[in-house]
Amino acid sequence: MMHDRTAEEYVLRVAIKARSLDLAPLLQEVDRLEADDFYHPKNAAVWRAICAVVRKDETVDAGSVILQLRDTGQLGAGLESDYIYALTANAQPESYRQLARHGDTIRAMAFRRRSVLACQLATEELGVRENSSEEIMERLVETQLHEIQAYRDGTKGAHVSDDLLETALERVDAGQPLYDPGDEKLVRTGYRDIDALLSGGKGLRSGDLAVLGALTSHGKTSFTIGLAINAIREGKRVLMISTELPPDQVLGRMVSYWTSGKVGIDQWLREGYEHTDQVRYLLETIQKSKSVIQQIKNATPQSVQTMLRSARVKGHEYDLCIIDFLNEMDPTPDSTTREANNHMRVTRIVRDLAGLAATEKLPILLCAQLNREGAHQDTPSLHHFRESGSIEEHATIGMVLHRPERNNPNAEKNMAIVKVAKNRNGPTAQVRLSFKPGGFRFDTYVPPTIPLNFRDPKERR
Repeated sequence: MMHDRTAEEYVLRVAIKARSLDLAPLLQEVDRLEADDFYHPKNAAVWRAICAVVRKDETVDAGSVILQLRDTGQLGAGLESDYIYALTANAQPESYRQLARHGDTIRAMAFRRRSVLACQLATEELGVRENSSEEIMERLVETQLHEIQAYRDGTKGAHVSDDLLETALERVDAGQPLYDPGDEKLVRTGYRDIDALLSGGKGLRSGDLAVLGALTSHGKTSFTIGLAINAIREGKRVLMISTELPPDQVLGRMVSYWTSGKVGIDQWLREGYEHTDQVRYLLETIQKSKSVIQQIKNATPQSVQTMLRSARVKGHEYDLCIIDFLNEMDPTPDSTTREANNHMRVTRIVRDLAGLAATEKLPILLCAQLNREGAHQDTPSLHHFRESGSIEEHATIGMVLHRPERNNPNAEKNMAIVKVAKNRNGPTAQVRLSFKPGGFRFDTYVPPTIPLNFRDPKERR
């Protein structure tokens, strides 16, 4: 067993009672322990909240921790306020003396898990890479040993390598930017105003986990289909995974989108695609790009990783992965799956997909569903994502798609709003799109026109 629940709960109990104790030991543990050192996601969330309260110079108690959890959207989804109060039930002032010892236990367990992960990564690399085993092991072991040593020293990767500094100085002397994208994959969404916000107008880039949230029937699938078509037209290879729709229905929606509804989904499924040259052009473009549409029920991050790595071994790397949608996925099986509730399940999926985007060096677009509270808001936000507040933490880009007319009959017709609520590589803003119901299609926003013979009713006599 590579975790100690008793030690984790002990540290949390004593930390929450800190208002009646000397703060020095707690501040020391805040600097030493990280949320990722905790094995149980629920305890990690509580420790993250405690650290946030401490760093804001506020009093640490059950109320302040609960308020912090509520503000970050983590309360109520597998983590109730009763758990916080239960932690403080048996905490005694003198128990503070053993806080450091239990903190060391948590760090030691985290060290063991990181060591096992290093072995797993080496095994996976040996199975899919064509490089020699000695080369792979040397690189992986060196990387992992540096990380583990930094962790044991308490530096946690704070050192910057001499090679990196030397390269940076060379770029400064040459008048070049410090960051070199190199072979980085850049994928434009095709929606002009959204691309302008992402990565300086370049769109999605390698390592991005972009999460798109929307209420039911607001068009998240149509939005991603449009994005996929735009990427394919630019020669990008797209892996589109649907957890609900079979490939022929997804392709039918792509045809309807491309023809602006001239060839409907039912017509495509029943009569084929020979009705128009537009359809043939679209299908030939998809075929030429070697893009793949796949249905995977109960998909896991591991199954997605298998498809990506299998294509890479064959020499056909994907430029973009689209997954529709999060709430129908399962976490990668491991020893904690049996005890995971919905909140923990979604948290693990999002965290694993964020890691997958980084390791596979491509952008991943993940669709997610908003909760019912979002239906009553003029413009939903990130905290309305269903069953998890972890999306705010792990996603590189967080977007919310909303069609006001669905909830407000007085709102502008056939208009959608995409709120870029989180963007690590650019600004946040709201973008308007035009929606064409006939083809389930989103386009660059065009304001409604006013007839030439229009006359303001106030001017009439």
